[in-house]
Amino acid sequence: MFDVKFEIDSYDEKISGFDLGHMTLTLGKVSLSSKPYGSKKLMMIFISIIDMLTGLEDFLCQKKSLYEFTGTGSSYFLRFSTSATGEISVSQADGKAILLTKEKLTIGLYESVLKFWKLQKTRLDHEDPVLEDFETQLKCFSEIVKNCQS
Repeated sequence: MFDVKFEIDSYDEKISGFDLGHMTLTLGKVSLSSKPYGSKKLMMIFISIIDMLTGLEDFLCQKKSLYEFTGTGSSYFLRFSTSATGEISVSQADGKAILLTKEKLTIGLYESVLKFWKLQKTRLDHEDPVLEDFETQLKCFSEIVKNCQS
């Protein structure tokens, strides 16, 4: 099973769209994560998720062979590339990688982002600009998910 865990590095009741956090992608026993690198790989988690969804939408829909994601405000990056078999390889700087289908990546990522959003959006101020941007990009990405499921 493919899963992505997003964590906010704050225990405050209220957070902002600029709060820092980590992400961990797991497939089977392999995990790609910013967390082991500590504070130097923290990223603005909400903005990073929006950027990742936008970049992956372009990568998947335009059938590009490579997409490099860099966490906003961080040096943590992931490389998404299409393998010779048509599967998607996701790797990080230390060489660790996972290989999965477009469907598994798309559906797993969408479900993980949706779960994170449902848990965290009530902690944001109702006027935080990330609210509209996040929900807009989540809706756009849901169209890719629908295409994968049909």
